[in-house]
Amino acid sequence: MKHQQILDKLALGVIPSLVQDETHMLARQSFYEAKHAGHRGARYAEVVPPLLRRWGPLMTRHSDRNELMTGHRVAIALATCLHKVGLIEPSLTERALRGIDELNDAVWLSDEFARQSPAYADLLRSTPPALSKAPAVREPLTFTRPGDLLAVNTDRGYVLAHVHGDTGTNEAPILELYRQIYPVLPAADQVVGTQAAGEQLGNGPVTNSHIAVVGLRHIPDPAEQILLLASGQNRTPDTSHLTTKDYLHTRMSLYEFLDYLESPSSRLTPTPTA
Repeated sequence: MKHQQILDKLALGVIPSLVQDETHMLARQSFYEAKHAGHRGARYAEVVPPLLRRWGPLMTRHSDRNELMTGHRVAIALATCLHKVGLIEPSLTERALRGIDELNDAVWLSDEFARQSPAYADLLRSTPPALSKAPAVREPLTFTRPGDLLAVNTDRGYVLAHVHGDTGTNEAPILELYRQIYPVLPAADQVVGTQAAGEQLGNGPVTNSHIAVVGLRHIPDPAEQILLLASGQNRTPDTSHLTTKDYLHTRMSLYEFLDYLESPSSRLTPTPTA
């Protein structure tokens, strides 16, 4: 039984392939860092928690039967992709195994899925070997467009970003962050043209900042963390309060970008409460 055989039977659109992309991206980085430190394989702390933070909300929605079954399939995809890179989260594996049973009880997927379910369960219960080589990742691609206004749902609130363009040919979107964080999703006209966040290195001046986010592929985001608030926006963030810095952009992976948004160094400012 191959991991890909499970992913191919989930009937969940681009989610299984995207979960695999992101798992491989995190595991690849972790593998190289572990190898440099004299260890083998990818490390749990660098792969599992970030994936669960991003994809976990889809597994907790139970307002209707479709959401429940989607959550089961996301859990199966996550557990399968983690197993493939030599990692296990026991509670996730249990959720995936329960999901296999409930999907079959509901006759939600194909007869082939039902027939192969015992083999799927055996694979997920088995102890995976540690990675012996870095997993392959697909060439970066983005479906964002210049002028898109994106809203990223973080623990701090909604962070807004203007898409200026992309690197290469549709490789990675180049974003400029708005400074204000919003506790609820704002309307586009509340955001467009307001102050940019900028960046500050050490005790230097606060300058303009563009970030190329590698791995931000689909908009709308299948994980429902990054939303398209508006498109075709010609008005860019206000940078009149910033020192102009002549450089192209800072390059970050999707998960480095998400971590950055949670950090004080991002210079994002929560909206004052009444």
